[in-house]
Amino acid sequence: MRMSNMNRLLQRQLKRAFGKDVDLASLPEEIQKLLKDIEASYENFEKEKRLLEHTIQVNSDELNEAYKIIEKHNQTLKEEVKTKSHILEQYKEAMDQSLLISKTDPSGRITYANDLFCEISGYSREELIGKPHSIVRHPDSDPVLFKKMWDTILAKKIWRGELKNRRKDGTSYYVNTTILPLINPQGEIEEFIALRQDITDRVIAEINLDRQRRYNQMLFEHQENIVITANEAEGVISANHNFFETFGFKDMEDFKSKYQCICDLFIEKEGYLPPSKDGVYWAEIILKNPKKQHKALMRNASGEERIFNVALREISFDNEPFVIASFTDITELEEARRRAEASEKAKAVFMANMSHEIRTPMNGIIGFTQLLQQSNLTVRQKRFVTLIEQSTKTLLGIVNDILDFSKIESGKLELDYVPTNPFIDLRDAIAIFYGKAREKSISLQITIDPNIGECLLMDHLRVTQILTNLINNAIKFTPENGVVAVDIISLGRTENKESVQFSVRDTGIGIPEDRLDKIFEPFTQADASTTRNFGGTGLGLSISASLCTLMGGKLQVESTVGKGSHFYFSLEFERCESNKILSEQIQNKPVYVIQSSNEMFISVLQQLNHFGVFYQIIPPQILDQMEKNHITFIFEAELYDQVKDLTSNIILIDNSEAAANIAKHDTNVFHISAYQECPSIIYNAMLTLNAIPETQKKGTKKSSQMNLKVLVAEDYDINRILIEEMLAKYSIVPDFALDGAEAVEMALREHYDLILMDINMPNMNGIDATKKLRELGITTPIVALTANALEGDAERFMAVGMDDYISKPIDWDKLNSVLTHYHKQLNEQAKADKDDNGSDESEGKEEIKTQNSKTNNKDSIDPTIEITVTSLLEAQSKLHFPLQVIEKLFRKFVDTSLESLAQMKAALESNDLQTIQERAHAIRGIALSLQLNEVSELCDILEYGAKDREAIDYRMLVNQLSDTLMALQNHCEAIIRQLHTHAS
Repeated sequence: MRMSNMNRLLQRQLKRAFGKDVDLASLPEEIQKLLKDIEASYENFEKEKRLLEHTIQVNSDELNEAYKIIEKHNQTLKEEVKTKSHILEQYKEAMDQSLLISKTDPSGRITYANDLFCEISGYSREELIGKPHSIVRHPDSDPVLFKKMWDTILAKKIWRGELKNRRKDGTSYYVNTTILPLINPQGEIEEFIALRQDITDRVIAEINLDRQRRYNQMLFEHQENIVITANEAEGVISANHNFFETFGFKDMEDFKSKYQCICDLFIEKEGYLPPSKDGVYWAEIILKNPKKQHKALMRNASGEERIFNVALREISFDNEPFVIASFTDITELEEARRRAEASEKAKAVFMANMSHEIRTPMNGIIGFTQLLQQSNLTVRQKRFVTLIEQSTKTLLGIVNDILDFSKIESGKLELDYVPTNPFIDLRDAIAIFYGKAREKSISLQITIDPNIGECLLMDHLRVTQILTNLINNAIKFTPENGVVAVDIISLGRTENKESVQFSVRDTGIGIPEDRLDKIFEPFTQADASTTRNFGGTGLGLSISASLCTLMGGKLQVESTVGKGSHFYFSLEFERCESNKILSEQIQNKPVYVIQSSNEMFISVLQQLNHFGVFYQIIPPQILDQMEKNHITFIFEAELYDQVKDLTSNIILIDNSEAAANIAKHDTNVFHISAYQECPSIIYNAMLTLNAIPETQKKGTKKSSQMNLKVLVAEDYDINRILIEEMLAKYSIVPDFALDGAEAVEMALREHYDLILMDINMPNMNGIDATKKLRELGITTPIVALTANALEGDAERFMAVGMDDYISKPIDWDKLNSVLTHYHKQLNEQAKADKDDNGSDESEGKEEIKTQNSKTNNKDSIDPTIEITVTSLLEAQSKLHFPLQVIEKLFRKFVDTSLESLAQMKAALESNDLQTIQERAHAIRGIALSLQLNEVSELCDILEYGAKDREAIDYRMLVNQLSDTLMALQNHCEAIIRQLHTHAS
């Protein structure tokens, strides 16, 4: 028998009870049957149990599923209610935002008012609730209108209409109103709801439009001019009162009974509109030439011939073409114009004669005065001659002003728009005032916005003329140690145009407020004493203002007496394309910028970014990784020695004395000492360095003795000194002209082998001077001196008759090349002349003189003197300066170093390491240039020790430096004597 679970359970129980296994099969049959019945009962019970559990489970799942369905349905209903409530809220909000909503009881008392109703009416909700709706009724409202409204709504109908209401503050507003009666189930009026739309703006606009219409009609009727409207089909359609009065017609019907077209009134005469004929509509003649002045000759009611200026505008009304024509009586103006033209012609002849008659003797006076200055005169006589020359030039300037003013006044001044680079053309023109500003210790600050385009079409000569006048006045009227700031700022650009503001500020004497509106009038100045104290005609500002107007701008001024003035004007220029932009001119890329904490560092990066110049920032610690011959920006003079062997294209932005000395000794360094006064100078600096081939910057600088007679035209005094020193190395003593006009005069007066011509000069620039000389038959070679050697400049210079150019700062190699070329040319010409005359002299050769030869003087001298002389001779060899310049630099170094030393000693007492660092830096820079190694090494330890705040014996080092400098001072004269002895 298969043992079931129950049998196994029974066996275990029996074993536990009897202590032994019991064989169920051995039990009596009745017991076995009983067990089977019990087992069957158990099995039936299990089946019923499982069936019941299954039934319960099924019913439970169905209940759960039904519950879920009910829950889901409830959730859906909730979401629908929420959505509809949200939408309903939005409807309400939309209505509340756009409509004034109120409810009233059947008697008209307010029971509800929304926020917009409160806002528009000016009443609070508390002030409105319980009040009759008439609280907002305007007193001007029509009572009949309100009666009709009440009759309608009480009849349980909807009323619509426009109402004028009054706010709480008494002002009016207008509403488009809809009032709906709400009916209860019993058919009675429960309440009224009013929906109102604020139409105040529309109603006011309609009122204004009607007023404007009536105003326009009034203007039309009361115009002094004759005004008509017409078309080709109907002729004159309408005309103002003046039309009928002038030509003697009663009304339009009277005119139309005799004529159809106003052109029937035209009198045929040359120069005037003809009567229409051959089917040509008279208005077409004007419409085809709208810029031309059109005049009609017509006869008025009295029979007089009158001249009318006819202006026409074509319009379309309801898709039909019309013209509005205005006839202005200019009979008296035409007569005045004829008289003025005759007068202008006579004045032009007079001005031409006056110009010739005055300029001729004045130029003679200037020329002979300059000749007289070169003769042997006493000091007193020279002073008299100088005064004569200055007075004559002043008078010549006045004549020029009068001639310019005459051209402007007569409308004969023409503008010449040419591609202009503001960073070159305008800056160079402005920079000529640096010398004049320095004479009065005035800070001249020039800022050209880097956002300005590099190519603009402008008449830069006239723009420069305005700026020149404003800057000249600013310097003239600003006391010593003042400031003159010139700003050229971009106001914005479009695809084709750019607006630029030009501004000149000064800290001068200022202009009284009651004179500001007078200063732009011709021959007028701010004060009657101005001419006496400062000179001038009072024409400069008038001319500048007129030039501004001609170019589409307006010269304006703001001023405070005792504080200064601000002149400014804005002009719009067309943009142009140029292949001369800075980023395309840089040959060796990238430009290197040595990392620095100097405040100018970030500004330089910003400008390079704007101009699209590819650059790389180099930390000072890895300078040796730089590629050679790249333009390099440095901001500390002490980095010069580390960079100079890697490139000669150095832009040094540092206002220290050491930096200035480096620039003096290395002409390849572009030194910017006052970067804040003119940040845009870096544009010129990069172009200048890039224009000089690297091969011309290397090699030993040699000089030769050349028998050349040279004229130098240069207005800047420092440049004259520099050129004089450079030419002195070739034993050339040049003549100087301070501007192009003087250069022309001198070249006509004297024969020169070579002319060095600055491009940007006052009075007459180098290009105009060259043109003049070539026109006068002068064939002397002319070499341009230019601060902006751009691609195309050489061709431009050659086109006007120049033979070559040298860029600034002047490079020794280029100067040597130019001088050698023309000296050789002169020798070859001389040889050819001698050969033609049968001469058998041999060709001369240039003899190069070495300036650094040393003597064999074996006299016993102080070691300090010997070491210093050797150092100075080495410096001369590196700097290629004449001995006189080295002597001047050495004397200046001794004086300034002792001053710095005194400051360092004072700083020791207060432990002022900053001053020690600055003074050591100042001494070190020039000491390096002069090869004074002991001084530079001591300063190097002091400078960097103080900079890093190292614990060193500053007092001992300062004392050592003091001993060294005092020795140089004590032996200064002996050193100078020995220096000349060695050199000779």
